[in-house]
Amino acid sequence: IILDNHFEFHILSRAGELGFFFTLFVILEGLIQYLRENYSISIEEAKVLSPFFKAEKLAKGEFYLKAGVPCHKLSFISKGMLRMYRSDGAKEVTQWISTEGYFVTDLASLAYGTPSRWNIQTLSD
Repeated sequence: IILDNHFEFHILSRAGELGFFFTLFVILEGLIQYLRENYSISIEEAKVLSPFFKAEKLAKGEFYLKAGVPCHKLSFISKGMLRMYRSDGAKEVTQWISTEGYFVTDLASLAYGTPSRWNIQTLSD
């Protein structure tokens, strides 16, 4: 779902053997739990927010975002880990590791519509 023609909200999960609908239910339950625990909102309010998220599965090694491309999404990680890094000549410099139960994005790129300075890549399925 696209909001304001600028932002997509995603829920990232590992590719698994569960059926899509069951996986989506489990993912949304994790998001609702996170919102209730961290923002003191009711379950009804959390359920109002959950349709603005869509499930997205990335395999190990896939890119969530590549440097130089504007970021248009904010994602909640239900399963797996992602690494935010930049290439500095011949070496890669890791800025952050995002894990299950947290959000991931390039905030400056998302907020200002500028090209991302970071690569964000999955570390696990």
